[in-house]
Amino acid sequence: FATVTGQSFNNAGRAMWVANLKQGIGGITSANDAAYMTYKNGVTSIIAQKGDNFFGFGALALGAQANAIYRLALSNSDQVVWIGTVAGAGVTILNDQFLAVSTIADDGSVTHRLVLREGDQVPDRAPGLLWGGDAGSNDFTNPTQIAINASGIVVFSCRLTGTGITTSTPLSRGND
Repeated sequence: FATVTGQSFNNAGRAMWVANLKQGIGGITSANDAAYMTYKNGVTSIIAQKGDNFFGFGALALGAQANAIYRLALSNSDQVVWIGTVAGAGVTILNDQFLAVSTIADDGSVTHRLVLREGDQVPDRAPGLLWGGDAGSNDFTNPTQIAINASGIVVFSCRLTGTGITTSTPLSRGND
């Protein structure tokens, strides 16, 4: 590792961190030099790595943003909720962020579940009410505003856009 930041631990013995990987070793380049990583019972896993393609959206853009903000939270049931930013064909500033839950098995394998993508319709709300803010805004505003409990319930805060939305219209929602 070049640097390790954002360390967290759960009551089940899992450690998690954001790693800047040293370029020039093991195929690491500027295209894949950052990762969310985890360790438990002698097994180290990569949850998400810069350059990975998530949910078919495009290349994951971990790096300075992720390392500075630590946009993730670890539950006591070995699940991580995290905010990703992607780049690629069809990706704009209006749909480049997503919220995902990754589950880490005892063998170190990782599965991912999409909670929401910026620009998508907010479920159970009026048509046209979308997750995300205006162009250039930071839609997920603060890392302490995402959380996951041991049952996998996610709570978060983000901006919304659509008819009737103003800067004073909050909506927080846990996943079903």
